[in-house]
Amino acid sequence: MIYPEARFACVDQLCLLIAAVVIGAFMTMNIGVHDVVNIVGPAVGPFALSPTGAVVVAALGGAGGAIMVIRQMNNETALTPDNSREGENKLFT
Repeated sequence: MIYPEARFACVDQLCLLIAAVVIGAFMTMNIGVHDVVNIVGPAVGPFALSPTGAVVVAALGGAGGAIMVIRQMNNETALTPDNSREGENKLFT
């Protein structure tokens, strides 16, 4: 929880939150650019797709893959009568 009046080593928590968001966004964009380059390069190099078309395909593929992974993780970790025993984690078995 963030307390608006709390200070950590003479720095507002809001400043720490902003710094964490900026650093996290920078890291995420760098990872995303690396993935897009791996998809776009082989498609644009031999003139199979235009650069714009390749970026659209990369965006759709990345979003679709992320949605499928999230759905799969939610299905495997959902509590059902089969896996409701305490301490059981089907994600890593």
